[in-house]
Amino acid sequence: MAALLSGSATAQATLGEIVEAATPTDIIVTPAGDTDNPVELGNRVSQLPQVANTAVVSDVVLDAEFAASPDSDGPMTVAAWTPQLGSVLRTDAIIPEPEPGTIILPPTPETTAGSGLVTVTLRQSGNAHPFDITVIEGAPLMGIVHQSDLARFAVSTPNVWVKGVPGADPLDAADAIGELPGVATLNSPAVQRLEADAELTRFVALGLAFLAVALVIAVVGLSNTVALSVTERYREIGLLRALGARRTQITGMVLTETLLLALAAGLIGVVFGVLFGVTGANALLGGEKLHVVTAIPWASFAALVVGLLAASAIGAVLPARRAAAIPPAAALAQ
Repeated sequence: MAALLSGSATAQATLGEIVEAATPTDIIVTPAGDTDNPVELGNRVSQLPQVANTAVVSDVVLDAEFAASPDSDGPMTVAAWTPQLGSVLRTDAIIPEPEPGTIILPPTPETTAGSGLVTVTLRQSGNAHPFDITVIEGAPLMGIVHQSDLARFAVSTPNVWVKGVPGADPLDAADAIGELPGVATLNSPAVQRLEADAELTRFVALGLAFLAVALVIAVVGLSNTVALSVTERYREIGLLRALGARRTQITGMVLTETLLLALAAGLIGVVFGVLFGVTGANALLGGEKLHVVTAIPWASFAALVVGLLAASAIGAVLPARRAAAIPPAAALAQ
């Protein structure tokens, strides 16, 4: 269970960081180009109580070819910098206006590979332009360029990027925006984040449910082990009773020994569980060339150990009561 908890927490933190970086804002609204313009639509959206900030952003998906890592070619969302862009990004990083011919990207193996100046070539239907990469910690997982640089490529009507009020339900915000006139389509990265997190949470819950059955079986095995120990120590316990040990003392002795054994086993299990869980997550996610974020769910481990101790105490109750019921005379007669 410790391995599953630590591995899933690491996977959740890693995938959460990727989803956060890949979804730089909460909602992206595409205006109905022939009937409305983005500025007017953005003004209407900004008046909703679920909306904190809006910005009109020109963006396009281009093919990216990194000079330092040619095997990482693929599509990249590229947006033109505007003074309002920082107000709708989910990151707290300060994104300055890039110089013409440069592109702002977050630190990744592709953007930090090699030494010296790192470049990327953006392509669109044979139209290719190289850019010098400026790496900024905390920048969204997309390219940000100067307005004049994005004008080199064919870009559709600008979209309205929306940042929701902290704590507001993104589904409510999306529904409210969808009812406004002039909205052609919208997609909600915030909802995608929630769905991805919920999917991983369901997977972990299912795994824990199966492991809970294994825990019940383990408690039954522990109870049998304690019962066998009581049988083997029949004369010892009888001697203690003959020397004046009370029933409650015998019961407490057996329970204490069982809890100490369970605590030692639990701590060892947590240590090796963290080792195996984090190692497994690194092997799985690292193989996908992802930046792995190690996360240790200490609160879950504390609850796990407490639950283990409680289950062990329950499993040891009957053997402890049996030990306390051993008559001194019968034990010494054997």
